[in-house]
Amino acid sequence: DLPTGGGAWSSRSGVHQAIGMVVAQLGTGTDDALALLRAHAFAHEATLDDIASAVIDRELDFSRIDPGSADS
Repeated sequence: DLPTGGGAWSSRSGVHQAIGMVVAQLGTGTDDALALLRAHAFAHEATLDDIASAVIDRELDFSRIDPGSADS
């Protein structure tokens, strides 16, 4: 989970960590990684922090998502 007790800064650091993990998973740039996180959050009616937490906790790995799947 994202660190607690730091408010917006903790949340932001978790998103940055998730961006780095998506970059490593897909070999994409940081802007594209952030766009993927945001798009995934929107598509699943979740917050960016929720998606970042899932990536950090290794519950969500973008390298394992089938782009043609409706469940992605």
